[in-house]
Amino acid sequence: MLDLNVIREQIDGIDKQLVDLFEQRMKLTKEVAEYKIQTGKKVLDTQRERAKIEAVTKLVKNEANVSKMVKDPKNVHAIDDLFSQIMANSRKGQYQLLEAMGQTLREPYEAIESINKEGVKIVYQGVPGAYSYIAMRRFFGKDVNNFAVPTWRDAMEAVIGSIYLDGGIECAREFINKFILADIKDKQLFVDSKTILQERIQAGYKEGPEYIITGESGPDHCKVFEAEVRIEGRLIGSGKGRTKKAAEQQAAYNAIMDMESKA
Repeated sequence: MLDLNVIREQIDGIDKQLVDLFEQRMKLTKEVAEYKIQTGKKVLDTQRERAKIEAVTKLVKNEANVSKMVKDPKNVHAIDDLFSQIMANSRKGQYQLLEAMGQTLREPYEAIESINKEGVKIVYQGVPGAYSYIAMRRFFGKDVNNFAVPTWRDAMEAVIGSIYLDGGIECAREFINKFILADIKDKQLFVDSKTILQERIQAGYKEGPEYIITGESGPDHCKVFEAEVRIEGRLIGSGKGRTKKAAEQQAAYNAIMDMESKA
């Protein structure tokens, strides 16, 4: 058995080679960006990247399984992830060069009729078996490359991080401004409508709003609840939701919208 320090020295040597080779690769991608500027070619070449990933994963070797001619799926997946990140950083560098030269070849964010389901990586909030997991598999297929995060915030951070790696800071900034910060006041209102409604009515009424669940429908795994919000017995809003809390939030939101329309 080799000494631990000897093994670490060997790893350090390999890491140095990796860094040197990565820097060489990034210099070449800069030349690619310059070529694309001259020819007007797009930065992202999906077919080229898929072919590249397929080619490098075929190079994976596993000495323990040579006699069986079986590749370790963990190593294949790791190489897939590694080169996906390398190519993402290459694209980011190309976009940065384009932006620095006052050019951009990226397409604007706009509505599309369909989503590409091949060669994608999906993030979902929850755990295997959750509604989001089931929806993901139904839409993208059971073999889709995916990973889970505990909160919707984490899911959004993963999406924005992917946009940043793919297209650079300008793409990420455009996405945030157009889809997250737009109508932020209305979004905040919807997320915490019950608190906002409470604050708006507490000065004019002795009692706070009362929420009543008035109905529910659907199977146990996909129920829809109906709720009403009342002030001193008077109905001021109603709503529906997949949970009782969501239905109450919708009722409060509708109540606030009605108040503002009459103001």
